[in-house]
Amino acid sequence: MSNFFEHYNLTEFQFLINRITEGFISGLHKSPFHGFSSEFAEHKQYISGQSTKNIDWKLYARTDKFYTKKYVDETNLRCYFILDISKSMYYPVEASRYNQKVGFSSICISVLMNILLKQRDAFGLSSFTDIINYSSNTKNTVTHYNLLLRYLEQNLLHPYESNHSTSYKINFEQIANTLPKRSVVVMFSDFLSNNPQDILDAFKYFKFKSHSLIVFNVLDFKTELNLNFLNSDTLNLYDLEYELNENIQIDKLKHLYKKEVLDYLHRIKDLANKQGFPFYSVDINQPIETFLRSYFVGKQIIKH
Repeated sequence: MSNFFEHYNLTEFQFLINRITEGFISGLHKSPFHGFSSEFAEHKQYISGQSTKNIDWKLYARTDKFYTKKYVDETNLRCYFILDISKSMYYPVEASRYNQKVGFSSICISVLMNILLKQRDAFGLSSFTDIINYSSNTKNTVTHYNLLLRYLEQNLLHPYESNHSTSYKINFEQIANTLPKRSVVVMFSDFLSNNPQDILDAFKYFKFKSHSLIVFNVLDFKTELNLNFLNSDTLNLYDLEYELNENIQIDKLKHLYKKEVLDYLHRIKDLANKQGFPFYSVDINQPIETFLRSYFVGKQIIKH
C-alpha cells in the first residue's frame, strides 16, 4: 500500500475502506445489495397512481377493494467478527500496519462491515489477546459502523501490549455465550499457539451455541510458510509472543520447517472441520478484493 496511508486519520482510513468496497462491488456481475429480506407489516388502501407492485390481489378478491402490502425492513443476518490482536499478528514487523496480518484482517473486516451496513444486516466485533480487549453489540447503524471503524483504526496505531500468550478457550467461551443465537461468526487469527487442544476446545463453544463459524488463518506465506527471505543465508528467528531468539541456516531448515508448519495447520483445520466449521489459510499479500471474491461472493454473508 502507498506510504500516503502510513500516517492517516479516520477520514483517510474511511477513504481506503470505501475505495476497496466500491472496487469490489463494481467487479460483481450484479449488485449484492438488492432484495434484502422484508417482513410484512400491514395493509394500507391503494391510492390511484401508485405502483401496483404490492397490491394484495387475494384481499381484493374478498373485498373488491385495492389494498397494498406495507413492509418493514428485516435484519436477516447477524454477523460477528473476532479479531486476534496478539503480538504475532503485527508481523511482518518491518512492514506498514496495512501490510501486517492485523492490518490485512482489519481492512477485510471493515470492508465486510461496510457491505453488511448497505445490506441492512447487523454486525459486531470482538478483539482478543490473552484477554478480550474489546467487545461490541450487534447492530446495523452508521454510528455503530463508524465506532467499530474508529476502534480498528486506533488499534492499528496503538497495539495492545501483553506479555502473555494468546488465549483461545477462555475468550471464545465468553464471546460465544454473549452472542445472539445462530450468529454467523467470522474469525481472523494466525493461530500461532503451542496448545492446539486449547483451540479445539475454543471451537466447540460456537458449535454448542449453534453459531456458524468461518475461520481465517492469516499468514505471510512468503516468509512464515516458505521461509523466503532475500539476500540472507541465515535467519534470526524471534518469536513475538514467546520471546525465543535463535540464528538458523535457512536452507537446512526450509524443508523440515514447511512440513512442520503444514502439519500443524492441517491439524488446526481438522479441529475446525470436525466441528463443522470451514477453515481457510489466507495469504496476506493478496489483494483484498481477491480475498473477498474467493471466500464471500455467493456465500451467506454477501448477497449476490
